[in-house]
Amino acid sequence: MTKLKHLQSSYKPYDGIRVYCLNTSDTGYVMNFKVDLRDGTSIETMARDVLSPFTGRGYTVWADNAFVSVAICDWCRDNKINFAGTTRVTYGFPTCLIEEGLPQGQWKWAMSESGTLAAYWSDVGYVKLMSNWHNPVVDFVLRRVKGQADRVPRGAPSVGKDYNNGMGGTDLFDFMRGQYTTLRKSKKWWKTLFHWVLDSSMLNAWILYK
Repeated sequence: MTKLKHLQSSYKPYDGIRVYCLNTSDTGYVMNFKVDLRDGTSIETMARDVLSPFTGRGYTVWADNAFVSVAICDWCRDNKINFAGTTRVTYGFPTCLIEEGLPQGQWKWAMSESGTLAAYWSDVGYVKLMSNWHNPVVDFVLRRVKGQADRVPRGAPSVGKDYNNGMGGTDLFDFMRGQYTTLRKSKKWWKTLFHWVLDSSMLNAWILYK
């Protein structure tokens, strides 16, 4: 019997269903997913479960700051998965790198003995990044600047540039799924989950057909 329940809050009678999803960055194809059963399983364990079928194959995975920790980076390195993305101080990002007032285009970095890179980059805002396969290499990104017609180059760590280019598969999937979704409003969680799986199956089939 499933233990899936809605998260209770003071603002809504329920907060929906969490699905941890792995998508290709170019098409949004659903590679794997796992439903949060609200049984106390940690996000780190959920991330490992989603990534487990792809160990030992040299895949590159980008993630947002809900998943990128020192522990996950080390686990992925041990299992031959290139893993990187934005992160949080509470996930092991070194606080000594944080500097308010850092000029745009500047960045600071540190690397662990195991080879995990942490980079603090001043872009549009301050960005905290971690990667288990990047080196602290200088690169640049193109950004719009007020008063100039063309985009101008801005200094960046290579992990920041690669993150901008590689991230977004799940957002693309959500966008395309929303165009022709079968979802109907319901207070029964299993119906919502069924329609999500149905939408995902149809989108995957269309991608394979194309």
